[in-house]
Amino acid sequence: MSQTITSFFKRKVPPKEPKQGDGSGLDSCGTSADVSIDTTQPAAETGCSSARATDVAAGLSENAAKKKKQKLATQFKPEWREGRPWLLYVENQGMFCSYCQKHNKAPYGRNVWNKKPTVRFRLETIKDHEKSAEHRDSVRLELTKSKNIATELTKPTVISRDGMIQAFMCLYFLAKNNIAHSTNFPKLLELEALLGEDILDKISKGQTAKYTSKMAIKEMLECISEVIETDILDNVRKSDSFSIMFDETTDVSVIEQFVIHARYIDESGNVEAKFLKILDALAKNEVDNRDPRTSGQGTDMNELDVGIIKLNADKICSTVTKYLEDNELDYVGEHCAAHKLNLAAKQSGKDFPIIQRFKRVLASLYAFYSRSAVRDKGRSVVQELLSETLNESGKISNPAETRWLSLGECAVKLKNIFTSVVVSLEREAEERADTTAAGLVKLMTKLEFVATLFLLCEVLPTVNRLSTVFQGARVNFADINLALSATLNTKKNLDLTPSVASLVERCNAQGISIQCKDLAQDIADFTTSVHEPFIGQLMENIEARFTDSDTDVMASFSYAFDPASYASPNAEELLCQHMEVLCKQFAIPRDQAISEVKDLIFYVTGSGHDSLGPKEFLSTLTARGSLYSTTFPSISKLATIYASLPPHTADCERDFSRVKLIKTNIRNRMGEDTLDCLLRISVEGPPIKEFDFERAARIWAEKKPRRYRVQLS
Repeated sequence: MSQTITSFFKRKVPPKEPKQGDGSGLDSCGTSADVSIDTTQPAAETGCSSARATDVAAGLSENAAKKKKQKLATQFKPEWREGRPWLLYVENQGMFCSYCQKHNKAPYGRNVWNKKPTVRFRLETIKDHEKSAEHRDSVRLELTKSKNIATELTKPTVISRDGMIQAFMCLYFLAKNNIAHSTNFPKLLELEALLGEDILDKISKGQTAKYTSKMAIKEMLECISEVIETDILDNVRKSDSFSIMFDETTDVSVIEQFVIHARYIDESGNVEAKFLKILDALAKNEVDNRDPRTSGQGTDMNELDVGIIKLNADKICSTVTKYLEDNELDYVGEHCAAHKLNLAAKQSGKDFPIIQRFKRVLASLYAFYSRSAVRDKGRSVVQELLSETLNESGKISNPAETRWLSLGECAVKLKNIFTSVVVSLEREAEERADTTAAGLVKLMTKLEFVATLFLLCEVLPTVNRLSTVFQGARVNFADINLALSATLNTKKNLDLTPSVASLVERCNAQGISIQCKDLAQDIADFTTSVHEPFIGQLMENIEARFTDSDTDVMASFSYAFDPASYASPNAEELLCQHMEVLCKQFAIPRDQAISEVKDLIFYVTGSGHDSLGPKEFLSTLTARGSLYSTTFPSISKLATIYASLPPHTADCERDFSRVKLIKTNIRNRMGEDTLDCLLRISVEGPPIKEFDFERAARIWAEKKPRRYRVQLS
């Protein structure tokens, strides 16, 4: 075998095709093309083998470059995106159609171009996708949305003035009529749209600015309230004299509400009483301000009680003071005369256990009948059979805890239907074995209960009538003590025997036995132990509350500005005495006021004004620009102060009734600020046709930077 191992492993080079026109079949070195190259030997060992190897390597490089160029041609080309905003290329994934993804279209029933990429990087593939029906639908939807966006962008950025004013009118209507505004405001706008006035379309800007959210409604409500409050405060500051009234109550959420009113003289000389503010008097408990690390540990209940009581007084004082200082207001303090009477009677009753028991029995009677329509109907039938007088409501009244004088009204109603109530209770106890009814019969048929009933019926209604007089527009405080003393002295000497004996006789006629040993003696004992001490205690309490320095000031006012006092023989002397008291209290020059008294008496009697009533005479003295205000400035100033002083807090009481209409059981989570705005609009808001809605809309527009502005004049 002539072939060596070395030659066996030599690389065979395939014969090279001769170039066209060259038939030699030899390479450039004259060597045959069919030559084996020994790659194991260095190039220098074989003559032209080095050049030949270089040519072979060059041929291999050209083939690799050609293959690489062919591979690059299958990749994504950026120029394909020209005119195709939907074409999306993701590195190492493939091509997507953003329109088909956005509108959830799947060309050819598959998810290619939508959820799955296409990896066929060819222009023909892209053109085929453009021709698909799904892609054309995606393009159509995108163009439609683009037109909507363009339409929104071309809309004006100004909210309709008329639309915003109409929206404020709708909200004002709801608040003025105590209708829930948060839920009904959008519904009212929908109703307006059905009626042909699309207010919501006028004030809305797309889906992001409809102004019907709770926050937007609250802002609009605050702007309406601000208009009313600003006008009231301006009028109060312009007045020559004004005073502040405040009272407190508990709302449906058991939150203690504190109402503040202002009483002032307007430009026409009329007395006005306006609502100012409602506040939570006990908004924050001082006990909660202790160190949180020791809070709730070792706390004595007495300490908590003291904290709450202290808070009640201090918080009210600080709340009123802060509000007055913030609004640059000052006031004169005078306790309500009606409240004085109520407190005097209430404190007198606390010293007599028999009166407290009577009150508890009356409350139990009210609960017994008010909780059952069957029981109350049975009492009504018995009452008709016995021909007893029906009271106004046809039901037994409940004595209010906050109005102790209402106990007298309840006692009068029970006295008129006493026998029918006892008969009805006996029937309930016998036929239905009702132990509560049996217990009430036992308590009501005691002589002490009957005697207490007649005592309260005689005394408390009289005091209550005086309280009603004190709630009038103007009270003559000089006659208060005289009227009370005369009234109570007549009641002190009252003999209850005939009245009690008459009721006992009526009860006996119906088979009702009143528990007593000796009727005359028992009544005499009751008069000695309860009747006379109770009236005496009541008189002491009233005198203590109506003989202080404040009452002396009010008495001087009452005499000085009563035109009938100017015709008395010693009018000048008495008027000078009362003027000295008033000038000292209100820091008015004494000598100037005294010098005006003589001329004032002459002018009043000479002009016939001494025949005027106290209210008309006071209006004459306080009228701006009148002869009195220019000729007698000191006395006119005192008259203005007297006219602005509140003799009662009846206006506050009326507002408490309005609070119950606004903050109901289904609106019990209403915040303090919202309640304040709603109460101000409900109480002091003018008729809807007189309110300045454009002013409220301007305040709303300028309250903070807004995305859209309101074009107002």
